[in-house]
Amino acid sequence: MTDRNPGRTLAIAAARPHRQTSPHLLIPDQLELFSAVRHWGAVARLPLPALTPAAVDLLQRLKDEAQERNWPQGTVYEVERTLRLAVAWLGADAPIREADIRAICEHAPKTTVKRTLQFLRAHGRLIPEVTGPCADERAVRAAVHALPNGIGDEVQRWVKVLRGQGSRRHQSLSWATIRRYLTSMQPLLLDWSNQAGSLREITHEQIRSTLRTLRGHNAHRSATALRSLFRALKQEKIIFADPTKGIRVADVVTLPRPLPSDQLRKLFTETEEPLTRLVIALTAVHAITRHEIRHLRMEDLDLPRGRITLRRDGRSHIRRLEPLTYKLMQTWLTERARRWPRTLNSHLLLTARTASDDRHPPISTKAISYRLQRFGR
Repeated sequence: MTDRNPGRTLAIAAARPHRQTSPHLLIPDQLELFSAVRHWGAVARLPLPALTPAAVDLLQRLKDEAQERNWPQGTVYEVERTLRLAVAWLGADAPIREADIRAICEHAPKTTVKRTLQFLRAHGRLIPEVTGPCADERAVRAAVHALPNGIGDEVQRWVKVLRGQGSRRHQSLSWATIRRYLTSMQPLLLDWSNQAGSLREITHEQIRSTLRTLRGHNAHRSATALRSLFRALKQEKIIFADPTKGIRVADVVTLPRPLPSDQLRKLFTETEEPLTRLVIALTAVHAITRHEIRHLRMEDLDLPRGRITLRRDGRSHIRRLEPLTYKLMQTWLTERARRWPRTLNSHLLLTARTASDDRHPPISTKAISYRLQRFGR
């Protein structure tokens, strides 16, 4: 469409004030006089100041990285908007506080926290928040504190071992895992505290009889937790013999039932998505659980030999891929390489979110369940 009054348009453009850079730009290496909380709600809707060359360069790196990793368009827009708000007011020469990114996303629409923090952290432009103990750690400490002194002290020693602070150095377990262990065996510990003042007094028969009162997954989880507890105490020489030695509780694994071939063919005609087709085949043909599907890795697949390795109960189980699943696997690998050629996530199945997440997580249970529930599985 042709402008009927070009002179007026030029006059308006000339009258428009030239954007200046923000007077609040961070100065690298400047010492902080005092800590202050920025109120982003007051500036979130104001016109943005002009970007510095460093800010322009950082935004360009974001676009290049998003294109390389094939981020969804909506995610690119949200991360770019969040980053643009931050660097327009604060600049890009000095790291940006995590609290500022969270405050921006709280007051500005169409912004995102997690992916923006990941990008800034990867490029050395983030000052992380100093946080206290997480919810899982607080729950563990409260549960240990609720135990009587003798047993409580021994359980506290077990917690230190699992956190890698025992007499033997090893990789520490997460607080979430320790919390699950402690939750499963806490009723047993409280019951034993009425009979004994120390875990040294608990016998093999007591543990066996206690586990007999439990069923299914509860029995398995409690046995695993108790085995971890007494092995740690023996390692620290608090007890002389492991009373859980020789006790076995069968794991409960509910496997999906394979579908008849005619129903399976009908399912494949209802979808063309490579990931959905592969998930259906792994579930319906090979009876692989959702948990196992989520955690399959590229090294578990041996495509030249047409087989895949599953991890169950600490053991490896090899499944041979029949022609249908083999073909679907090839199609998925082609799709995976096309959409995310530069991803560092080693899981076999990916989504747009997990492919670009720097933590390299597995595909979510919800993503698997959604694809199966659409077909009544």
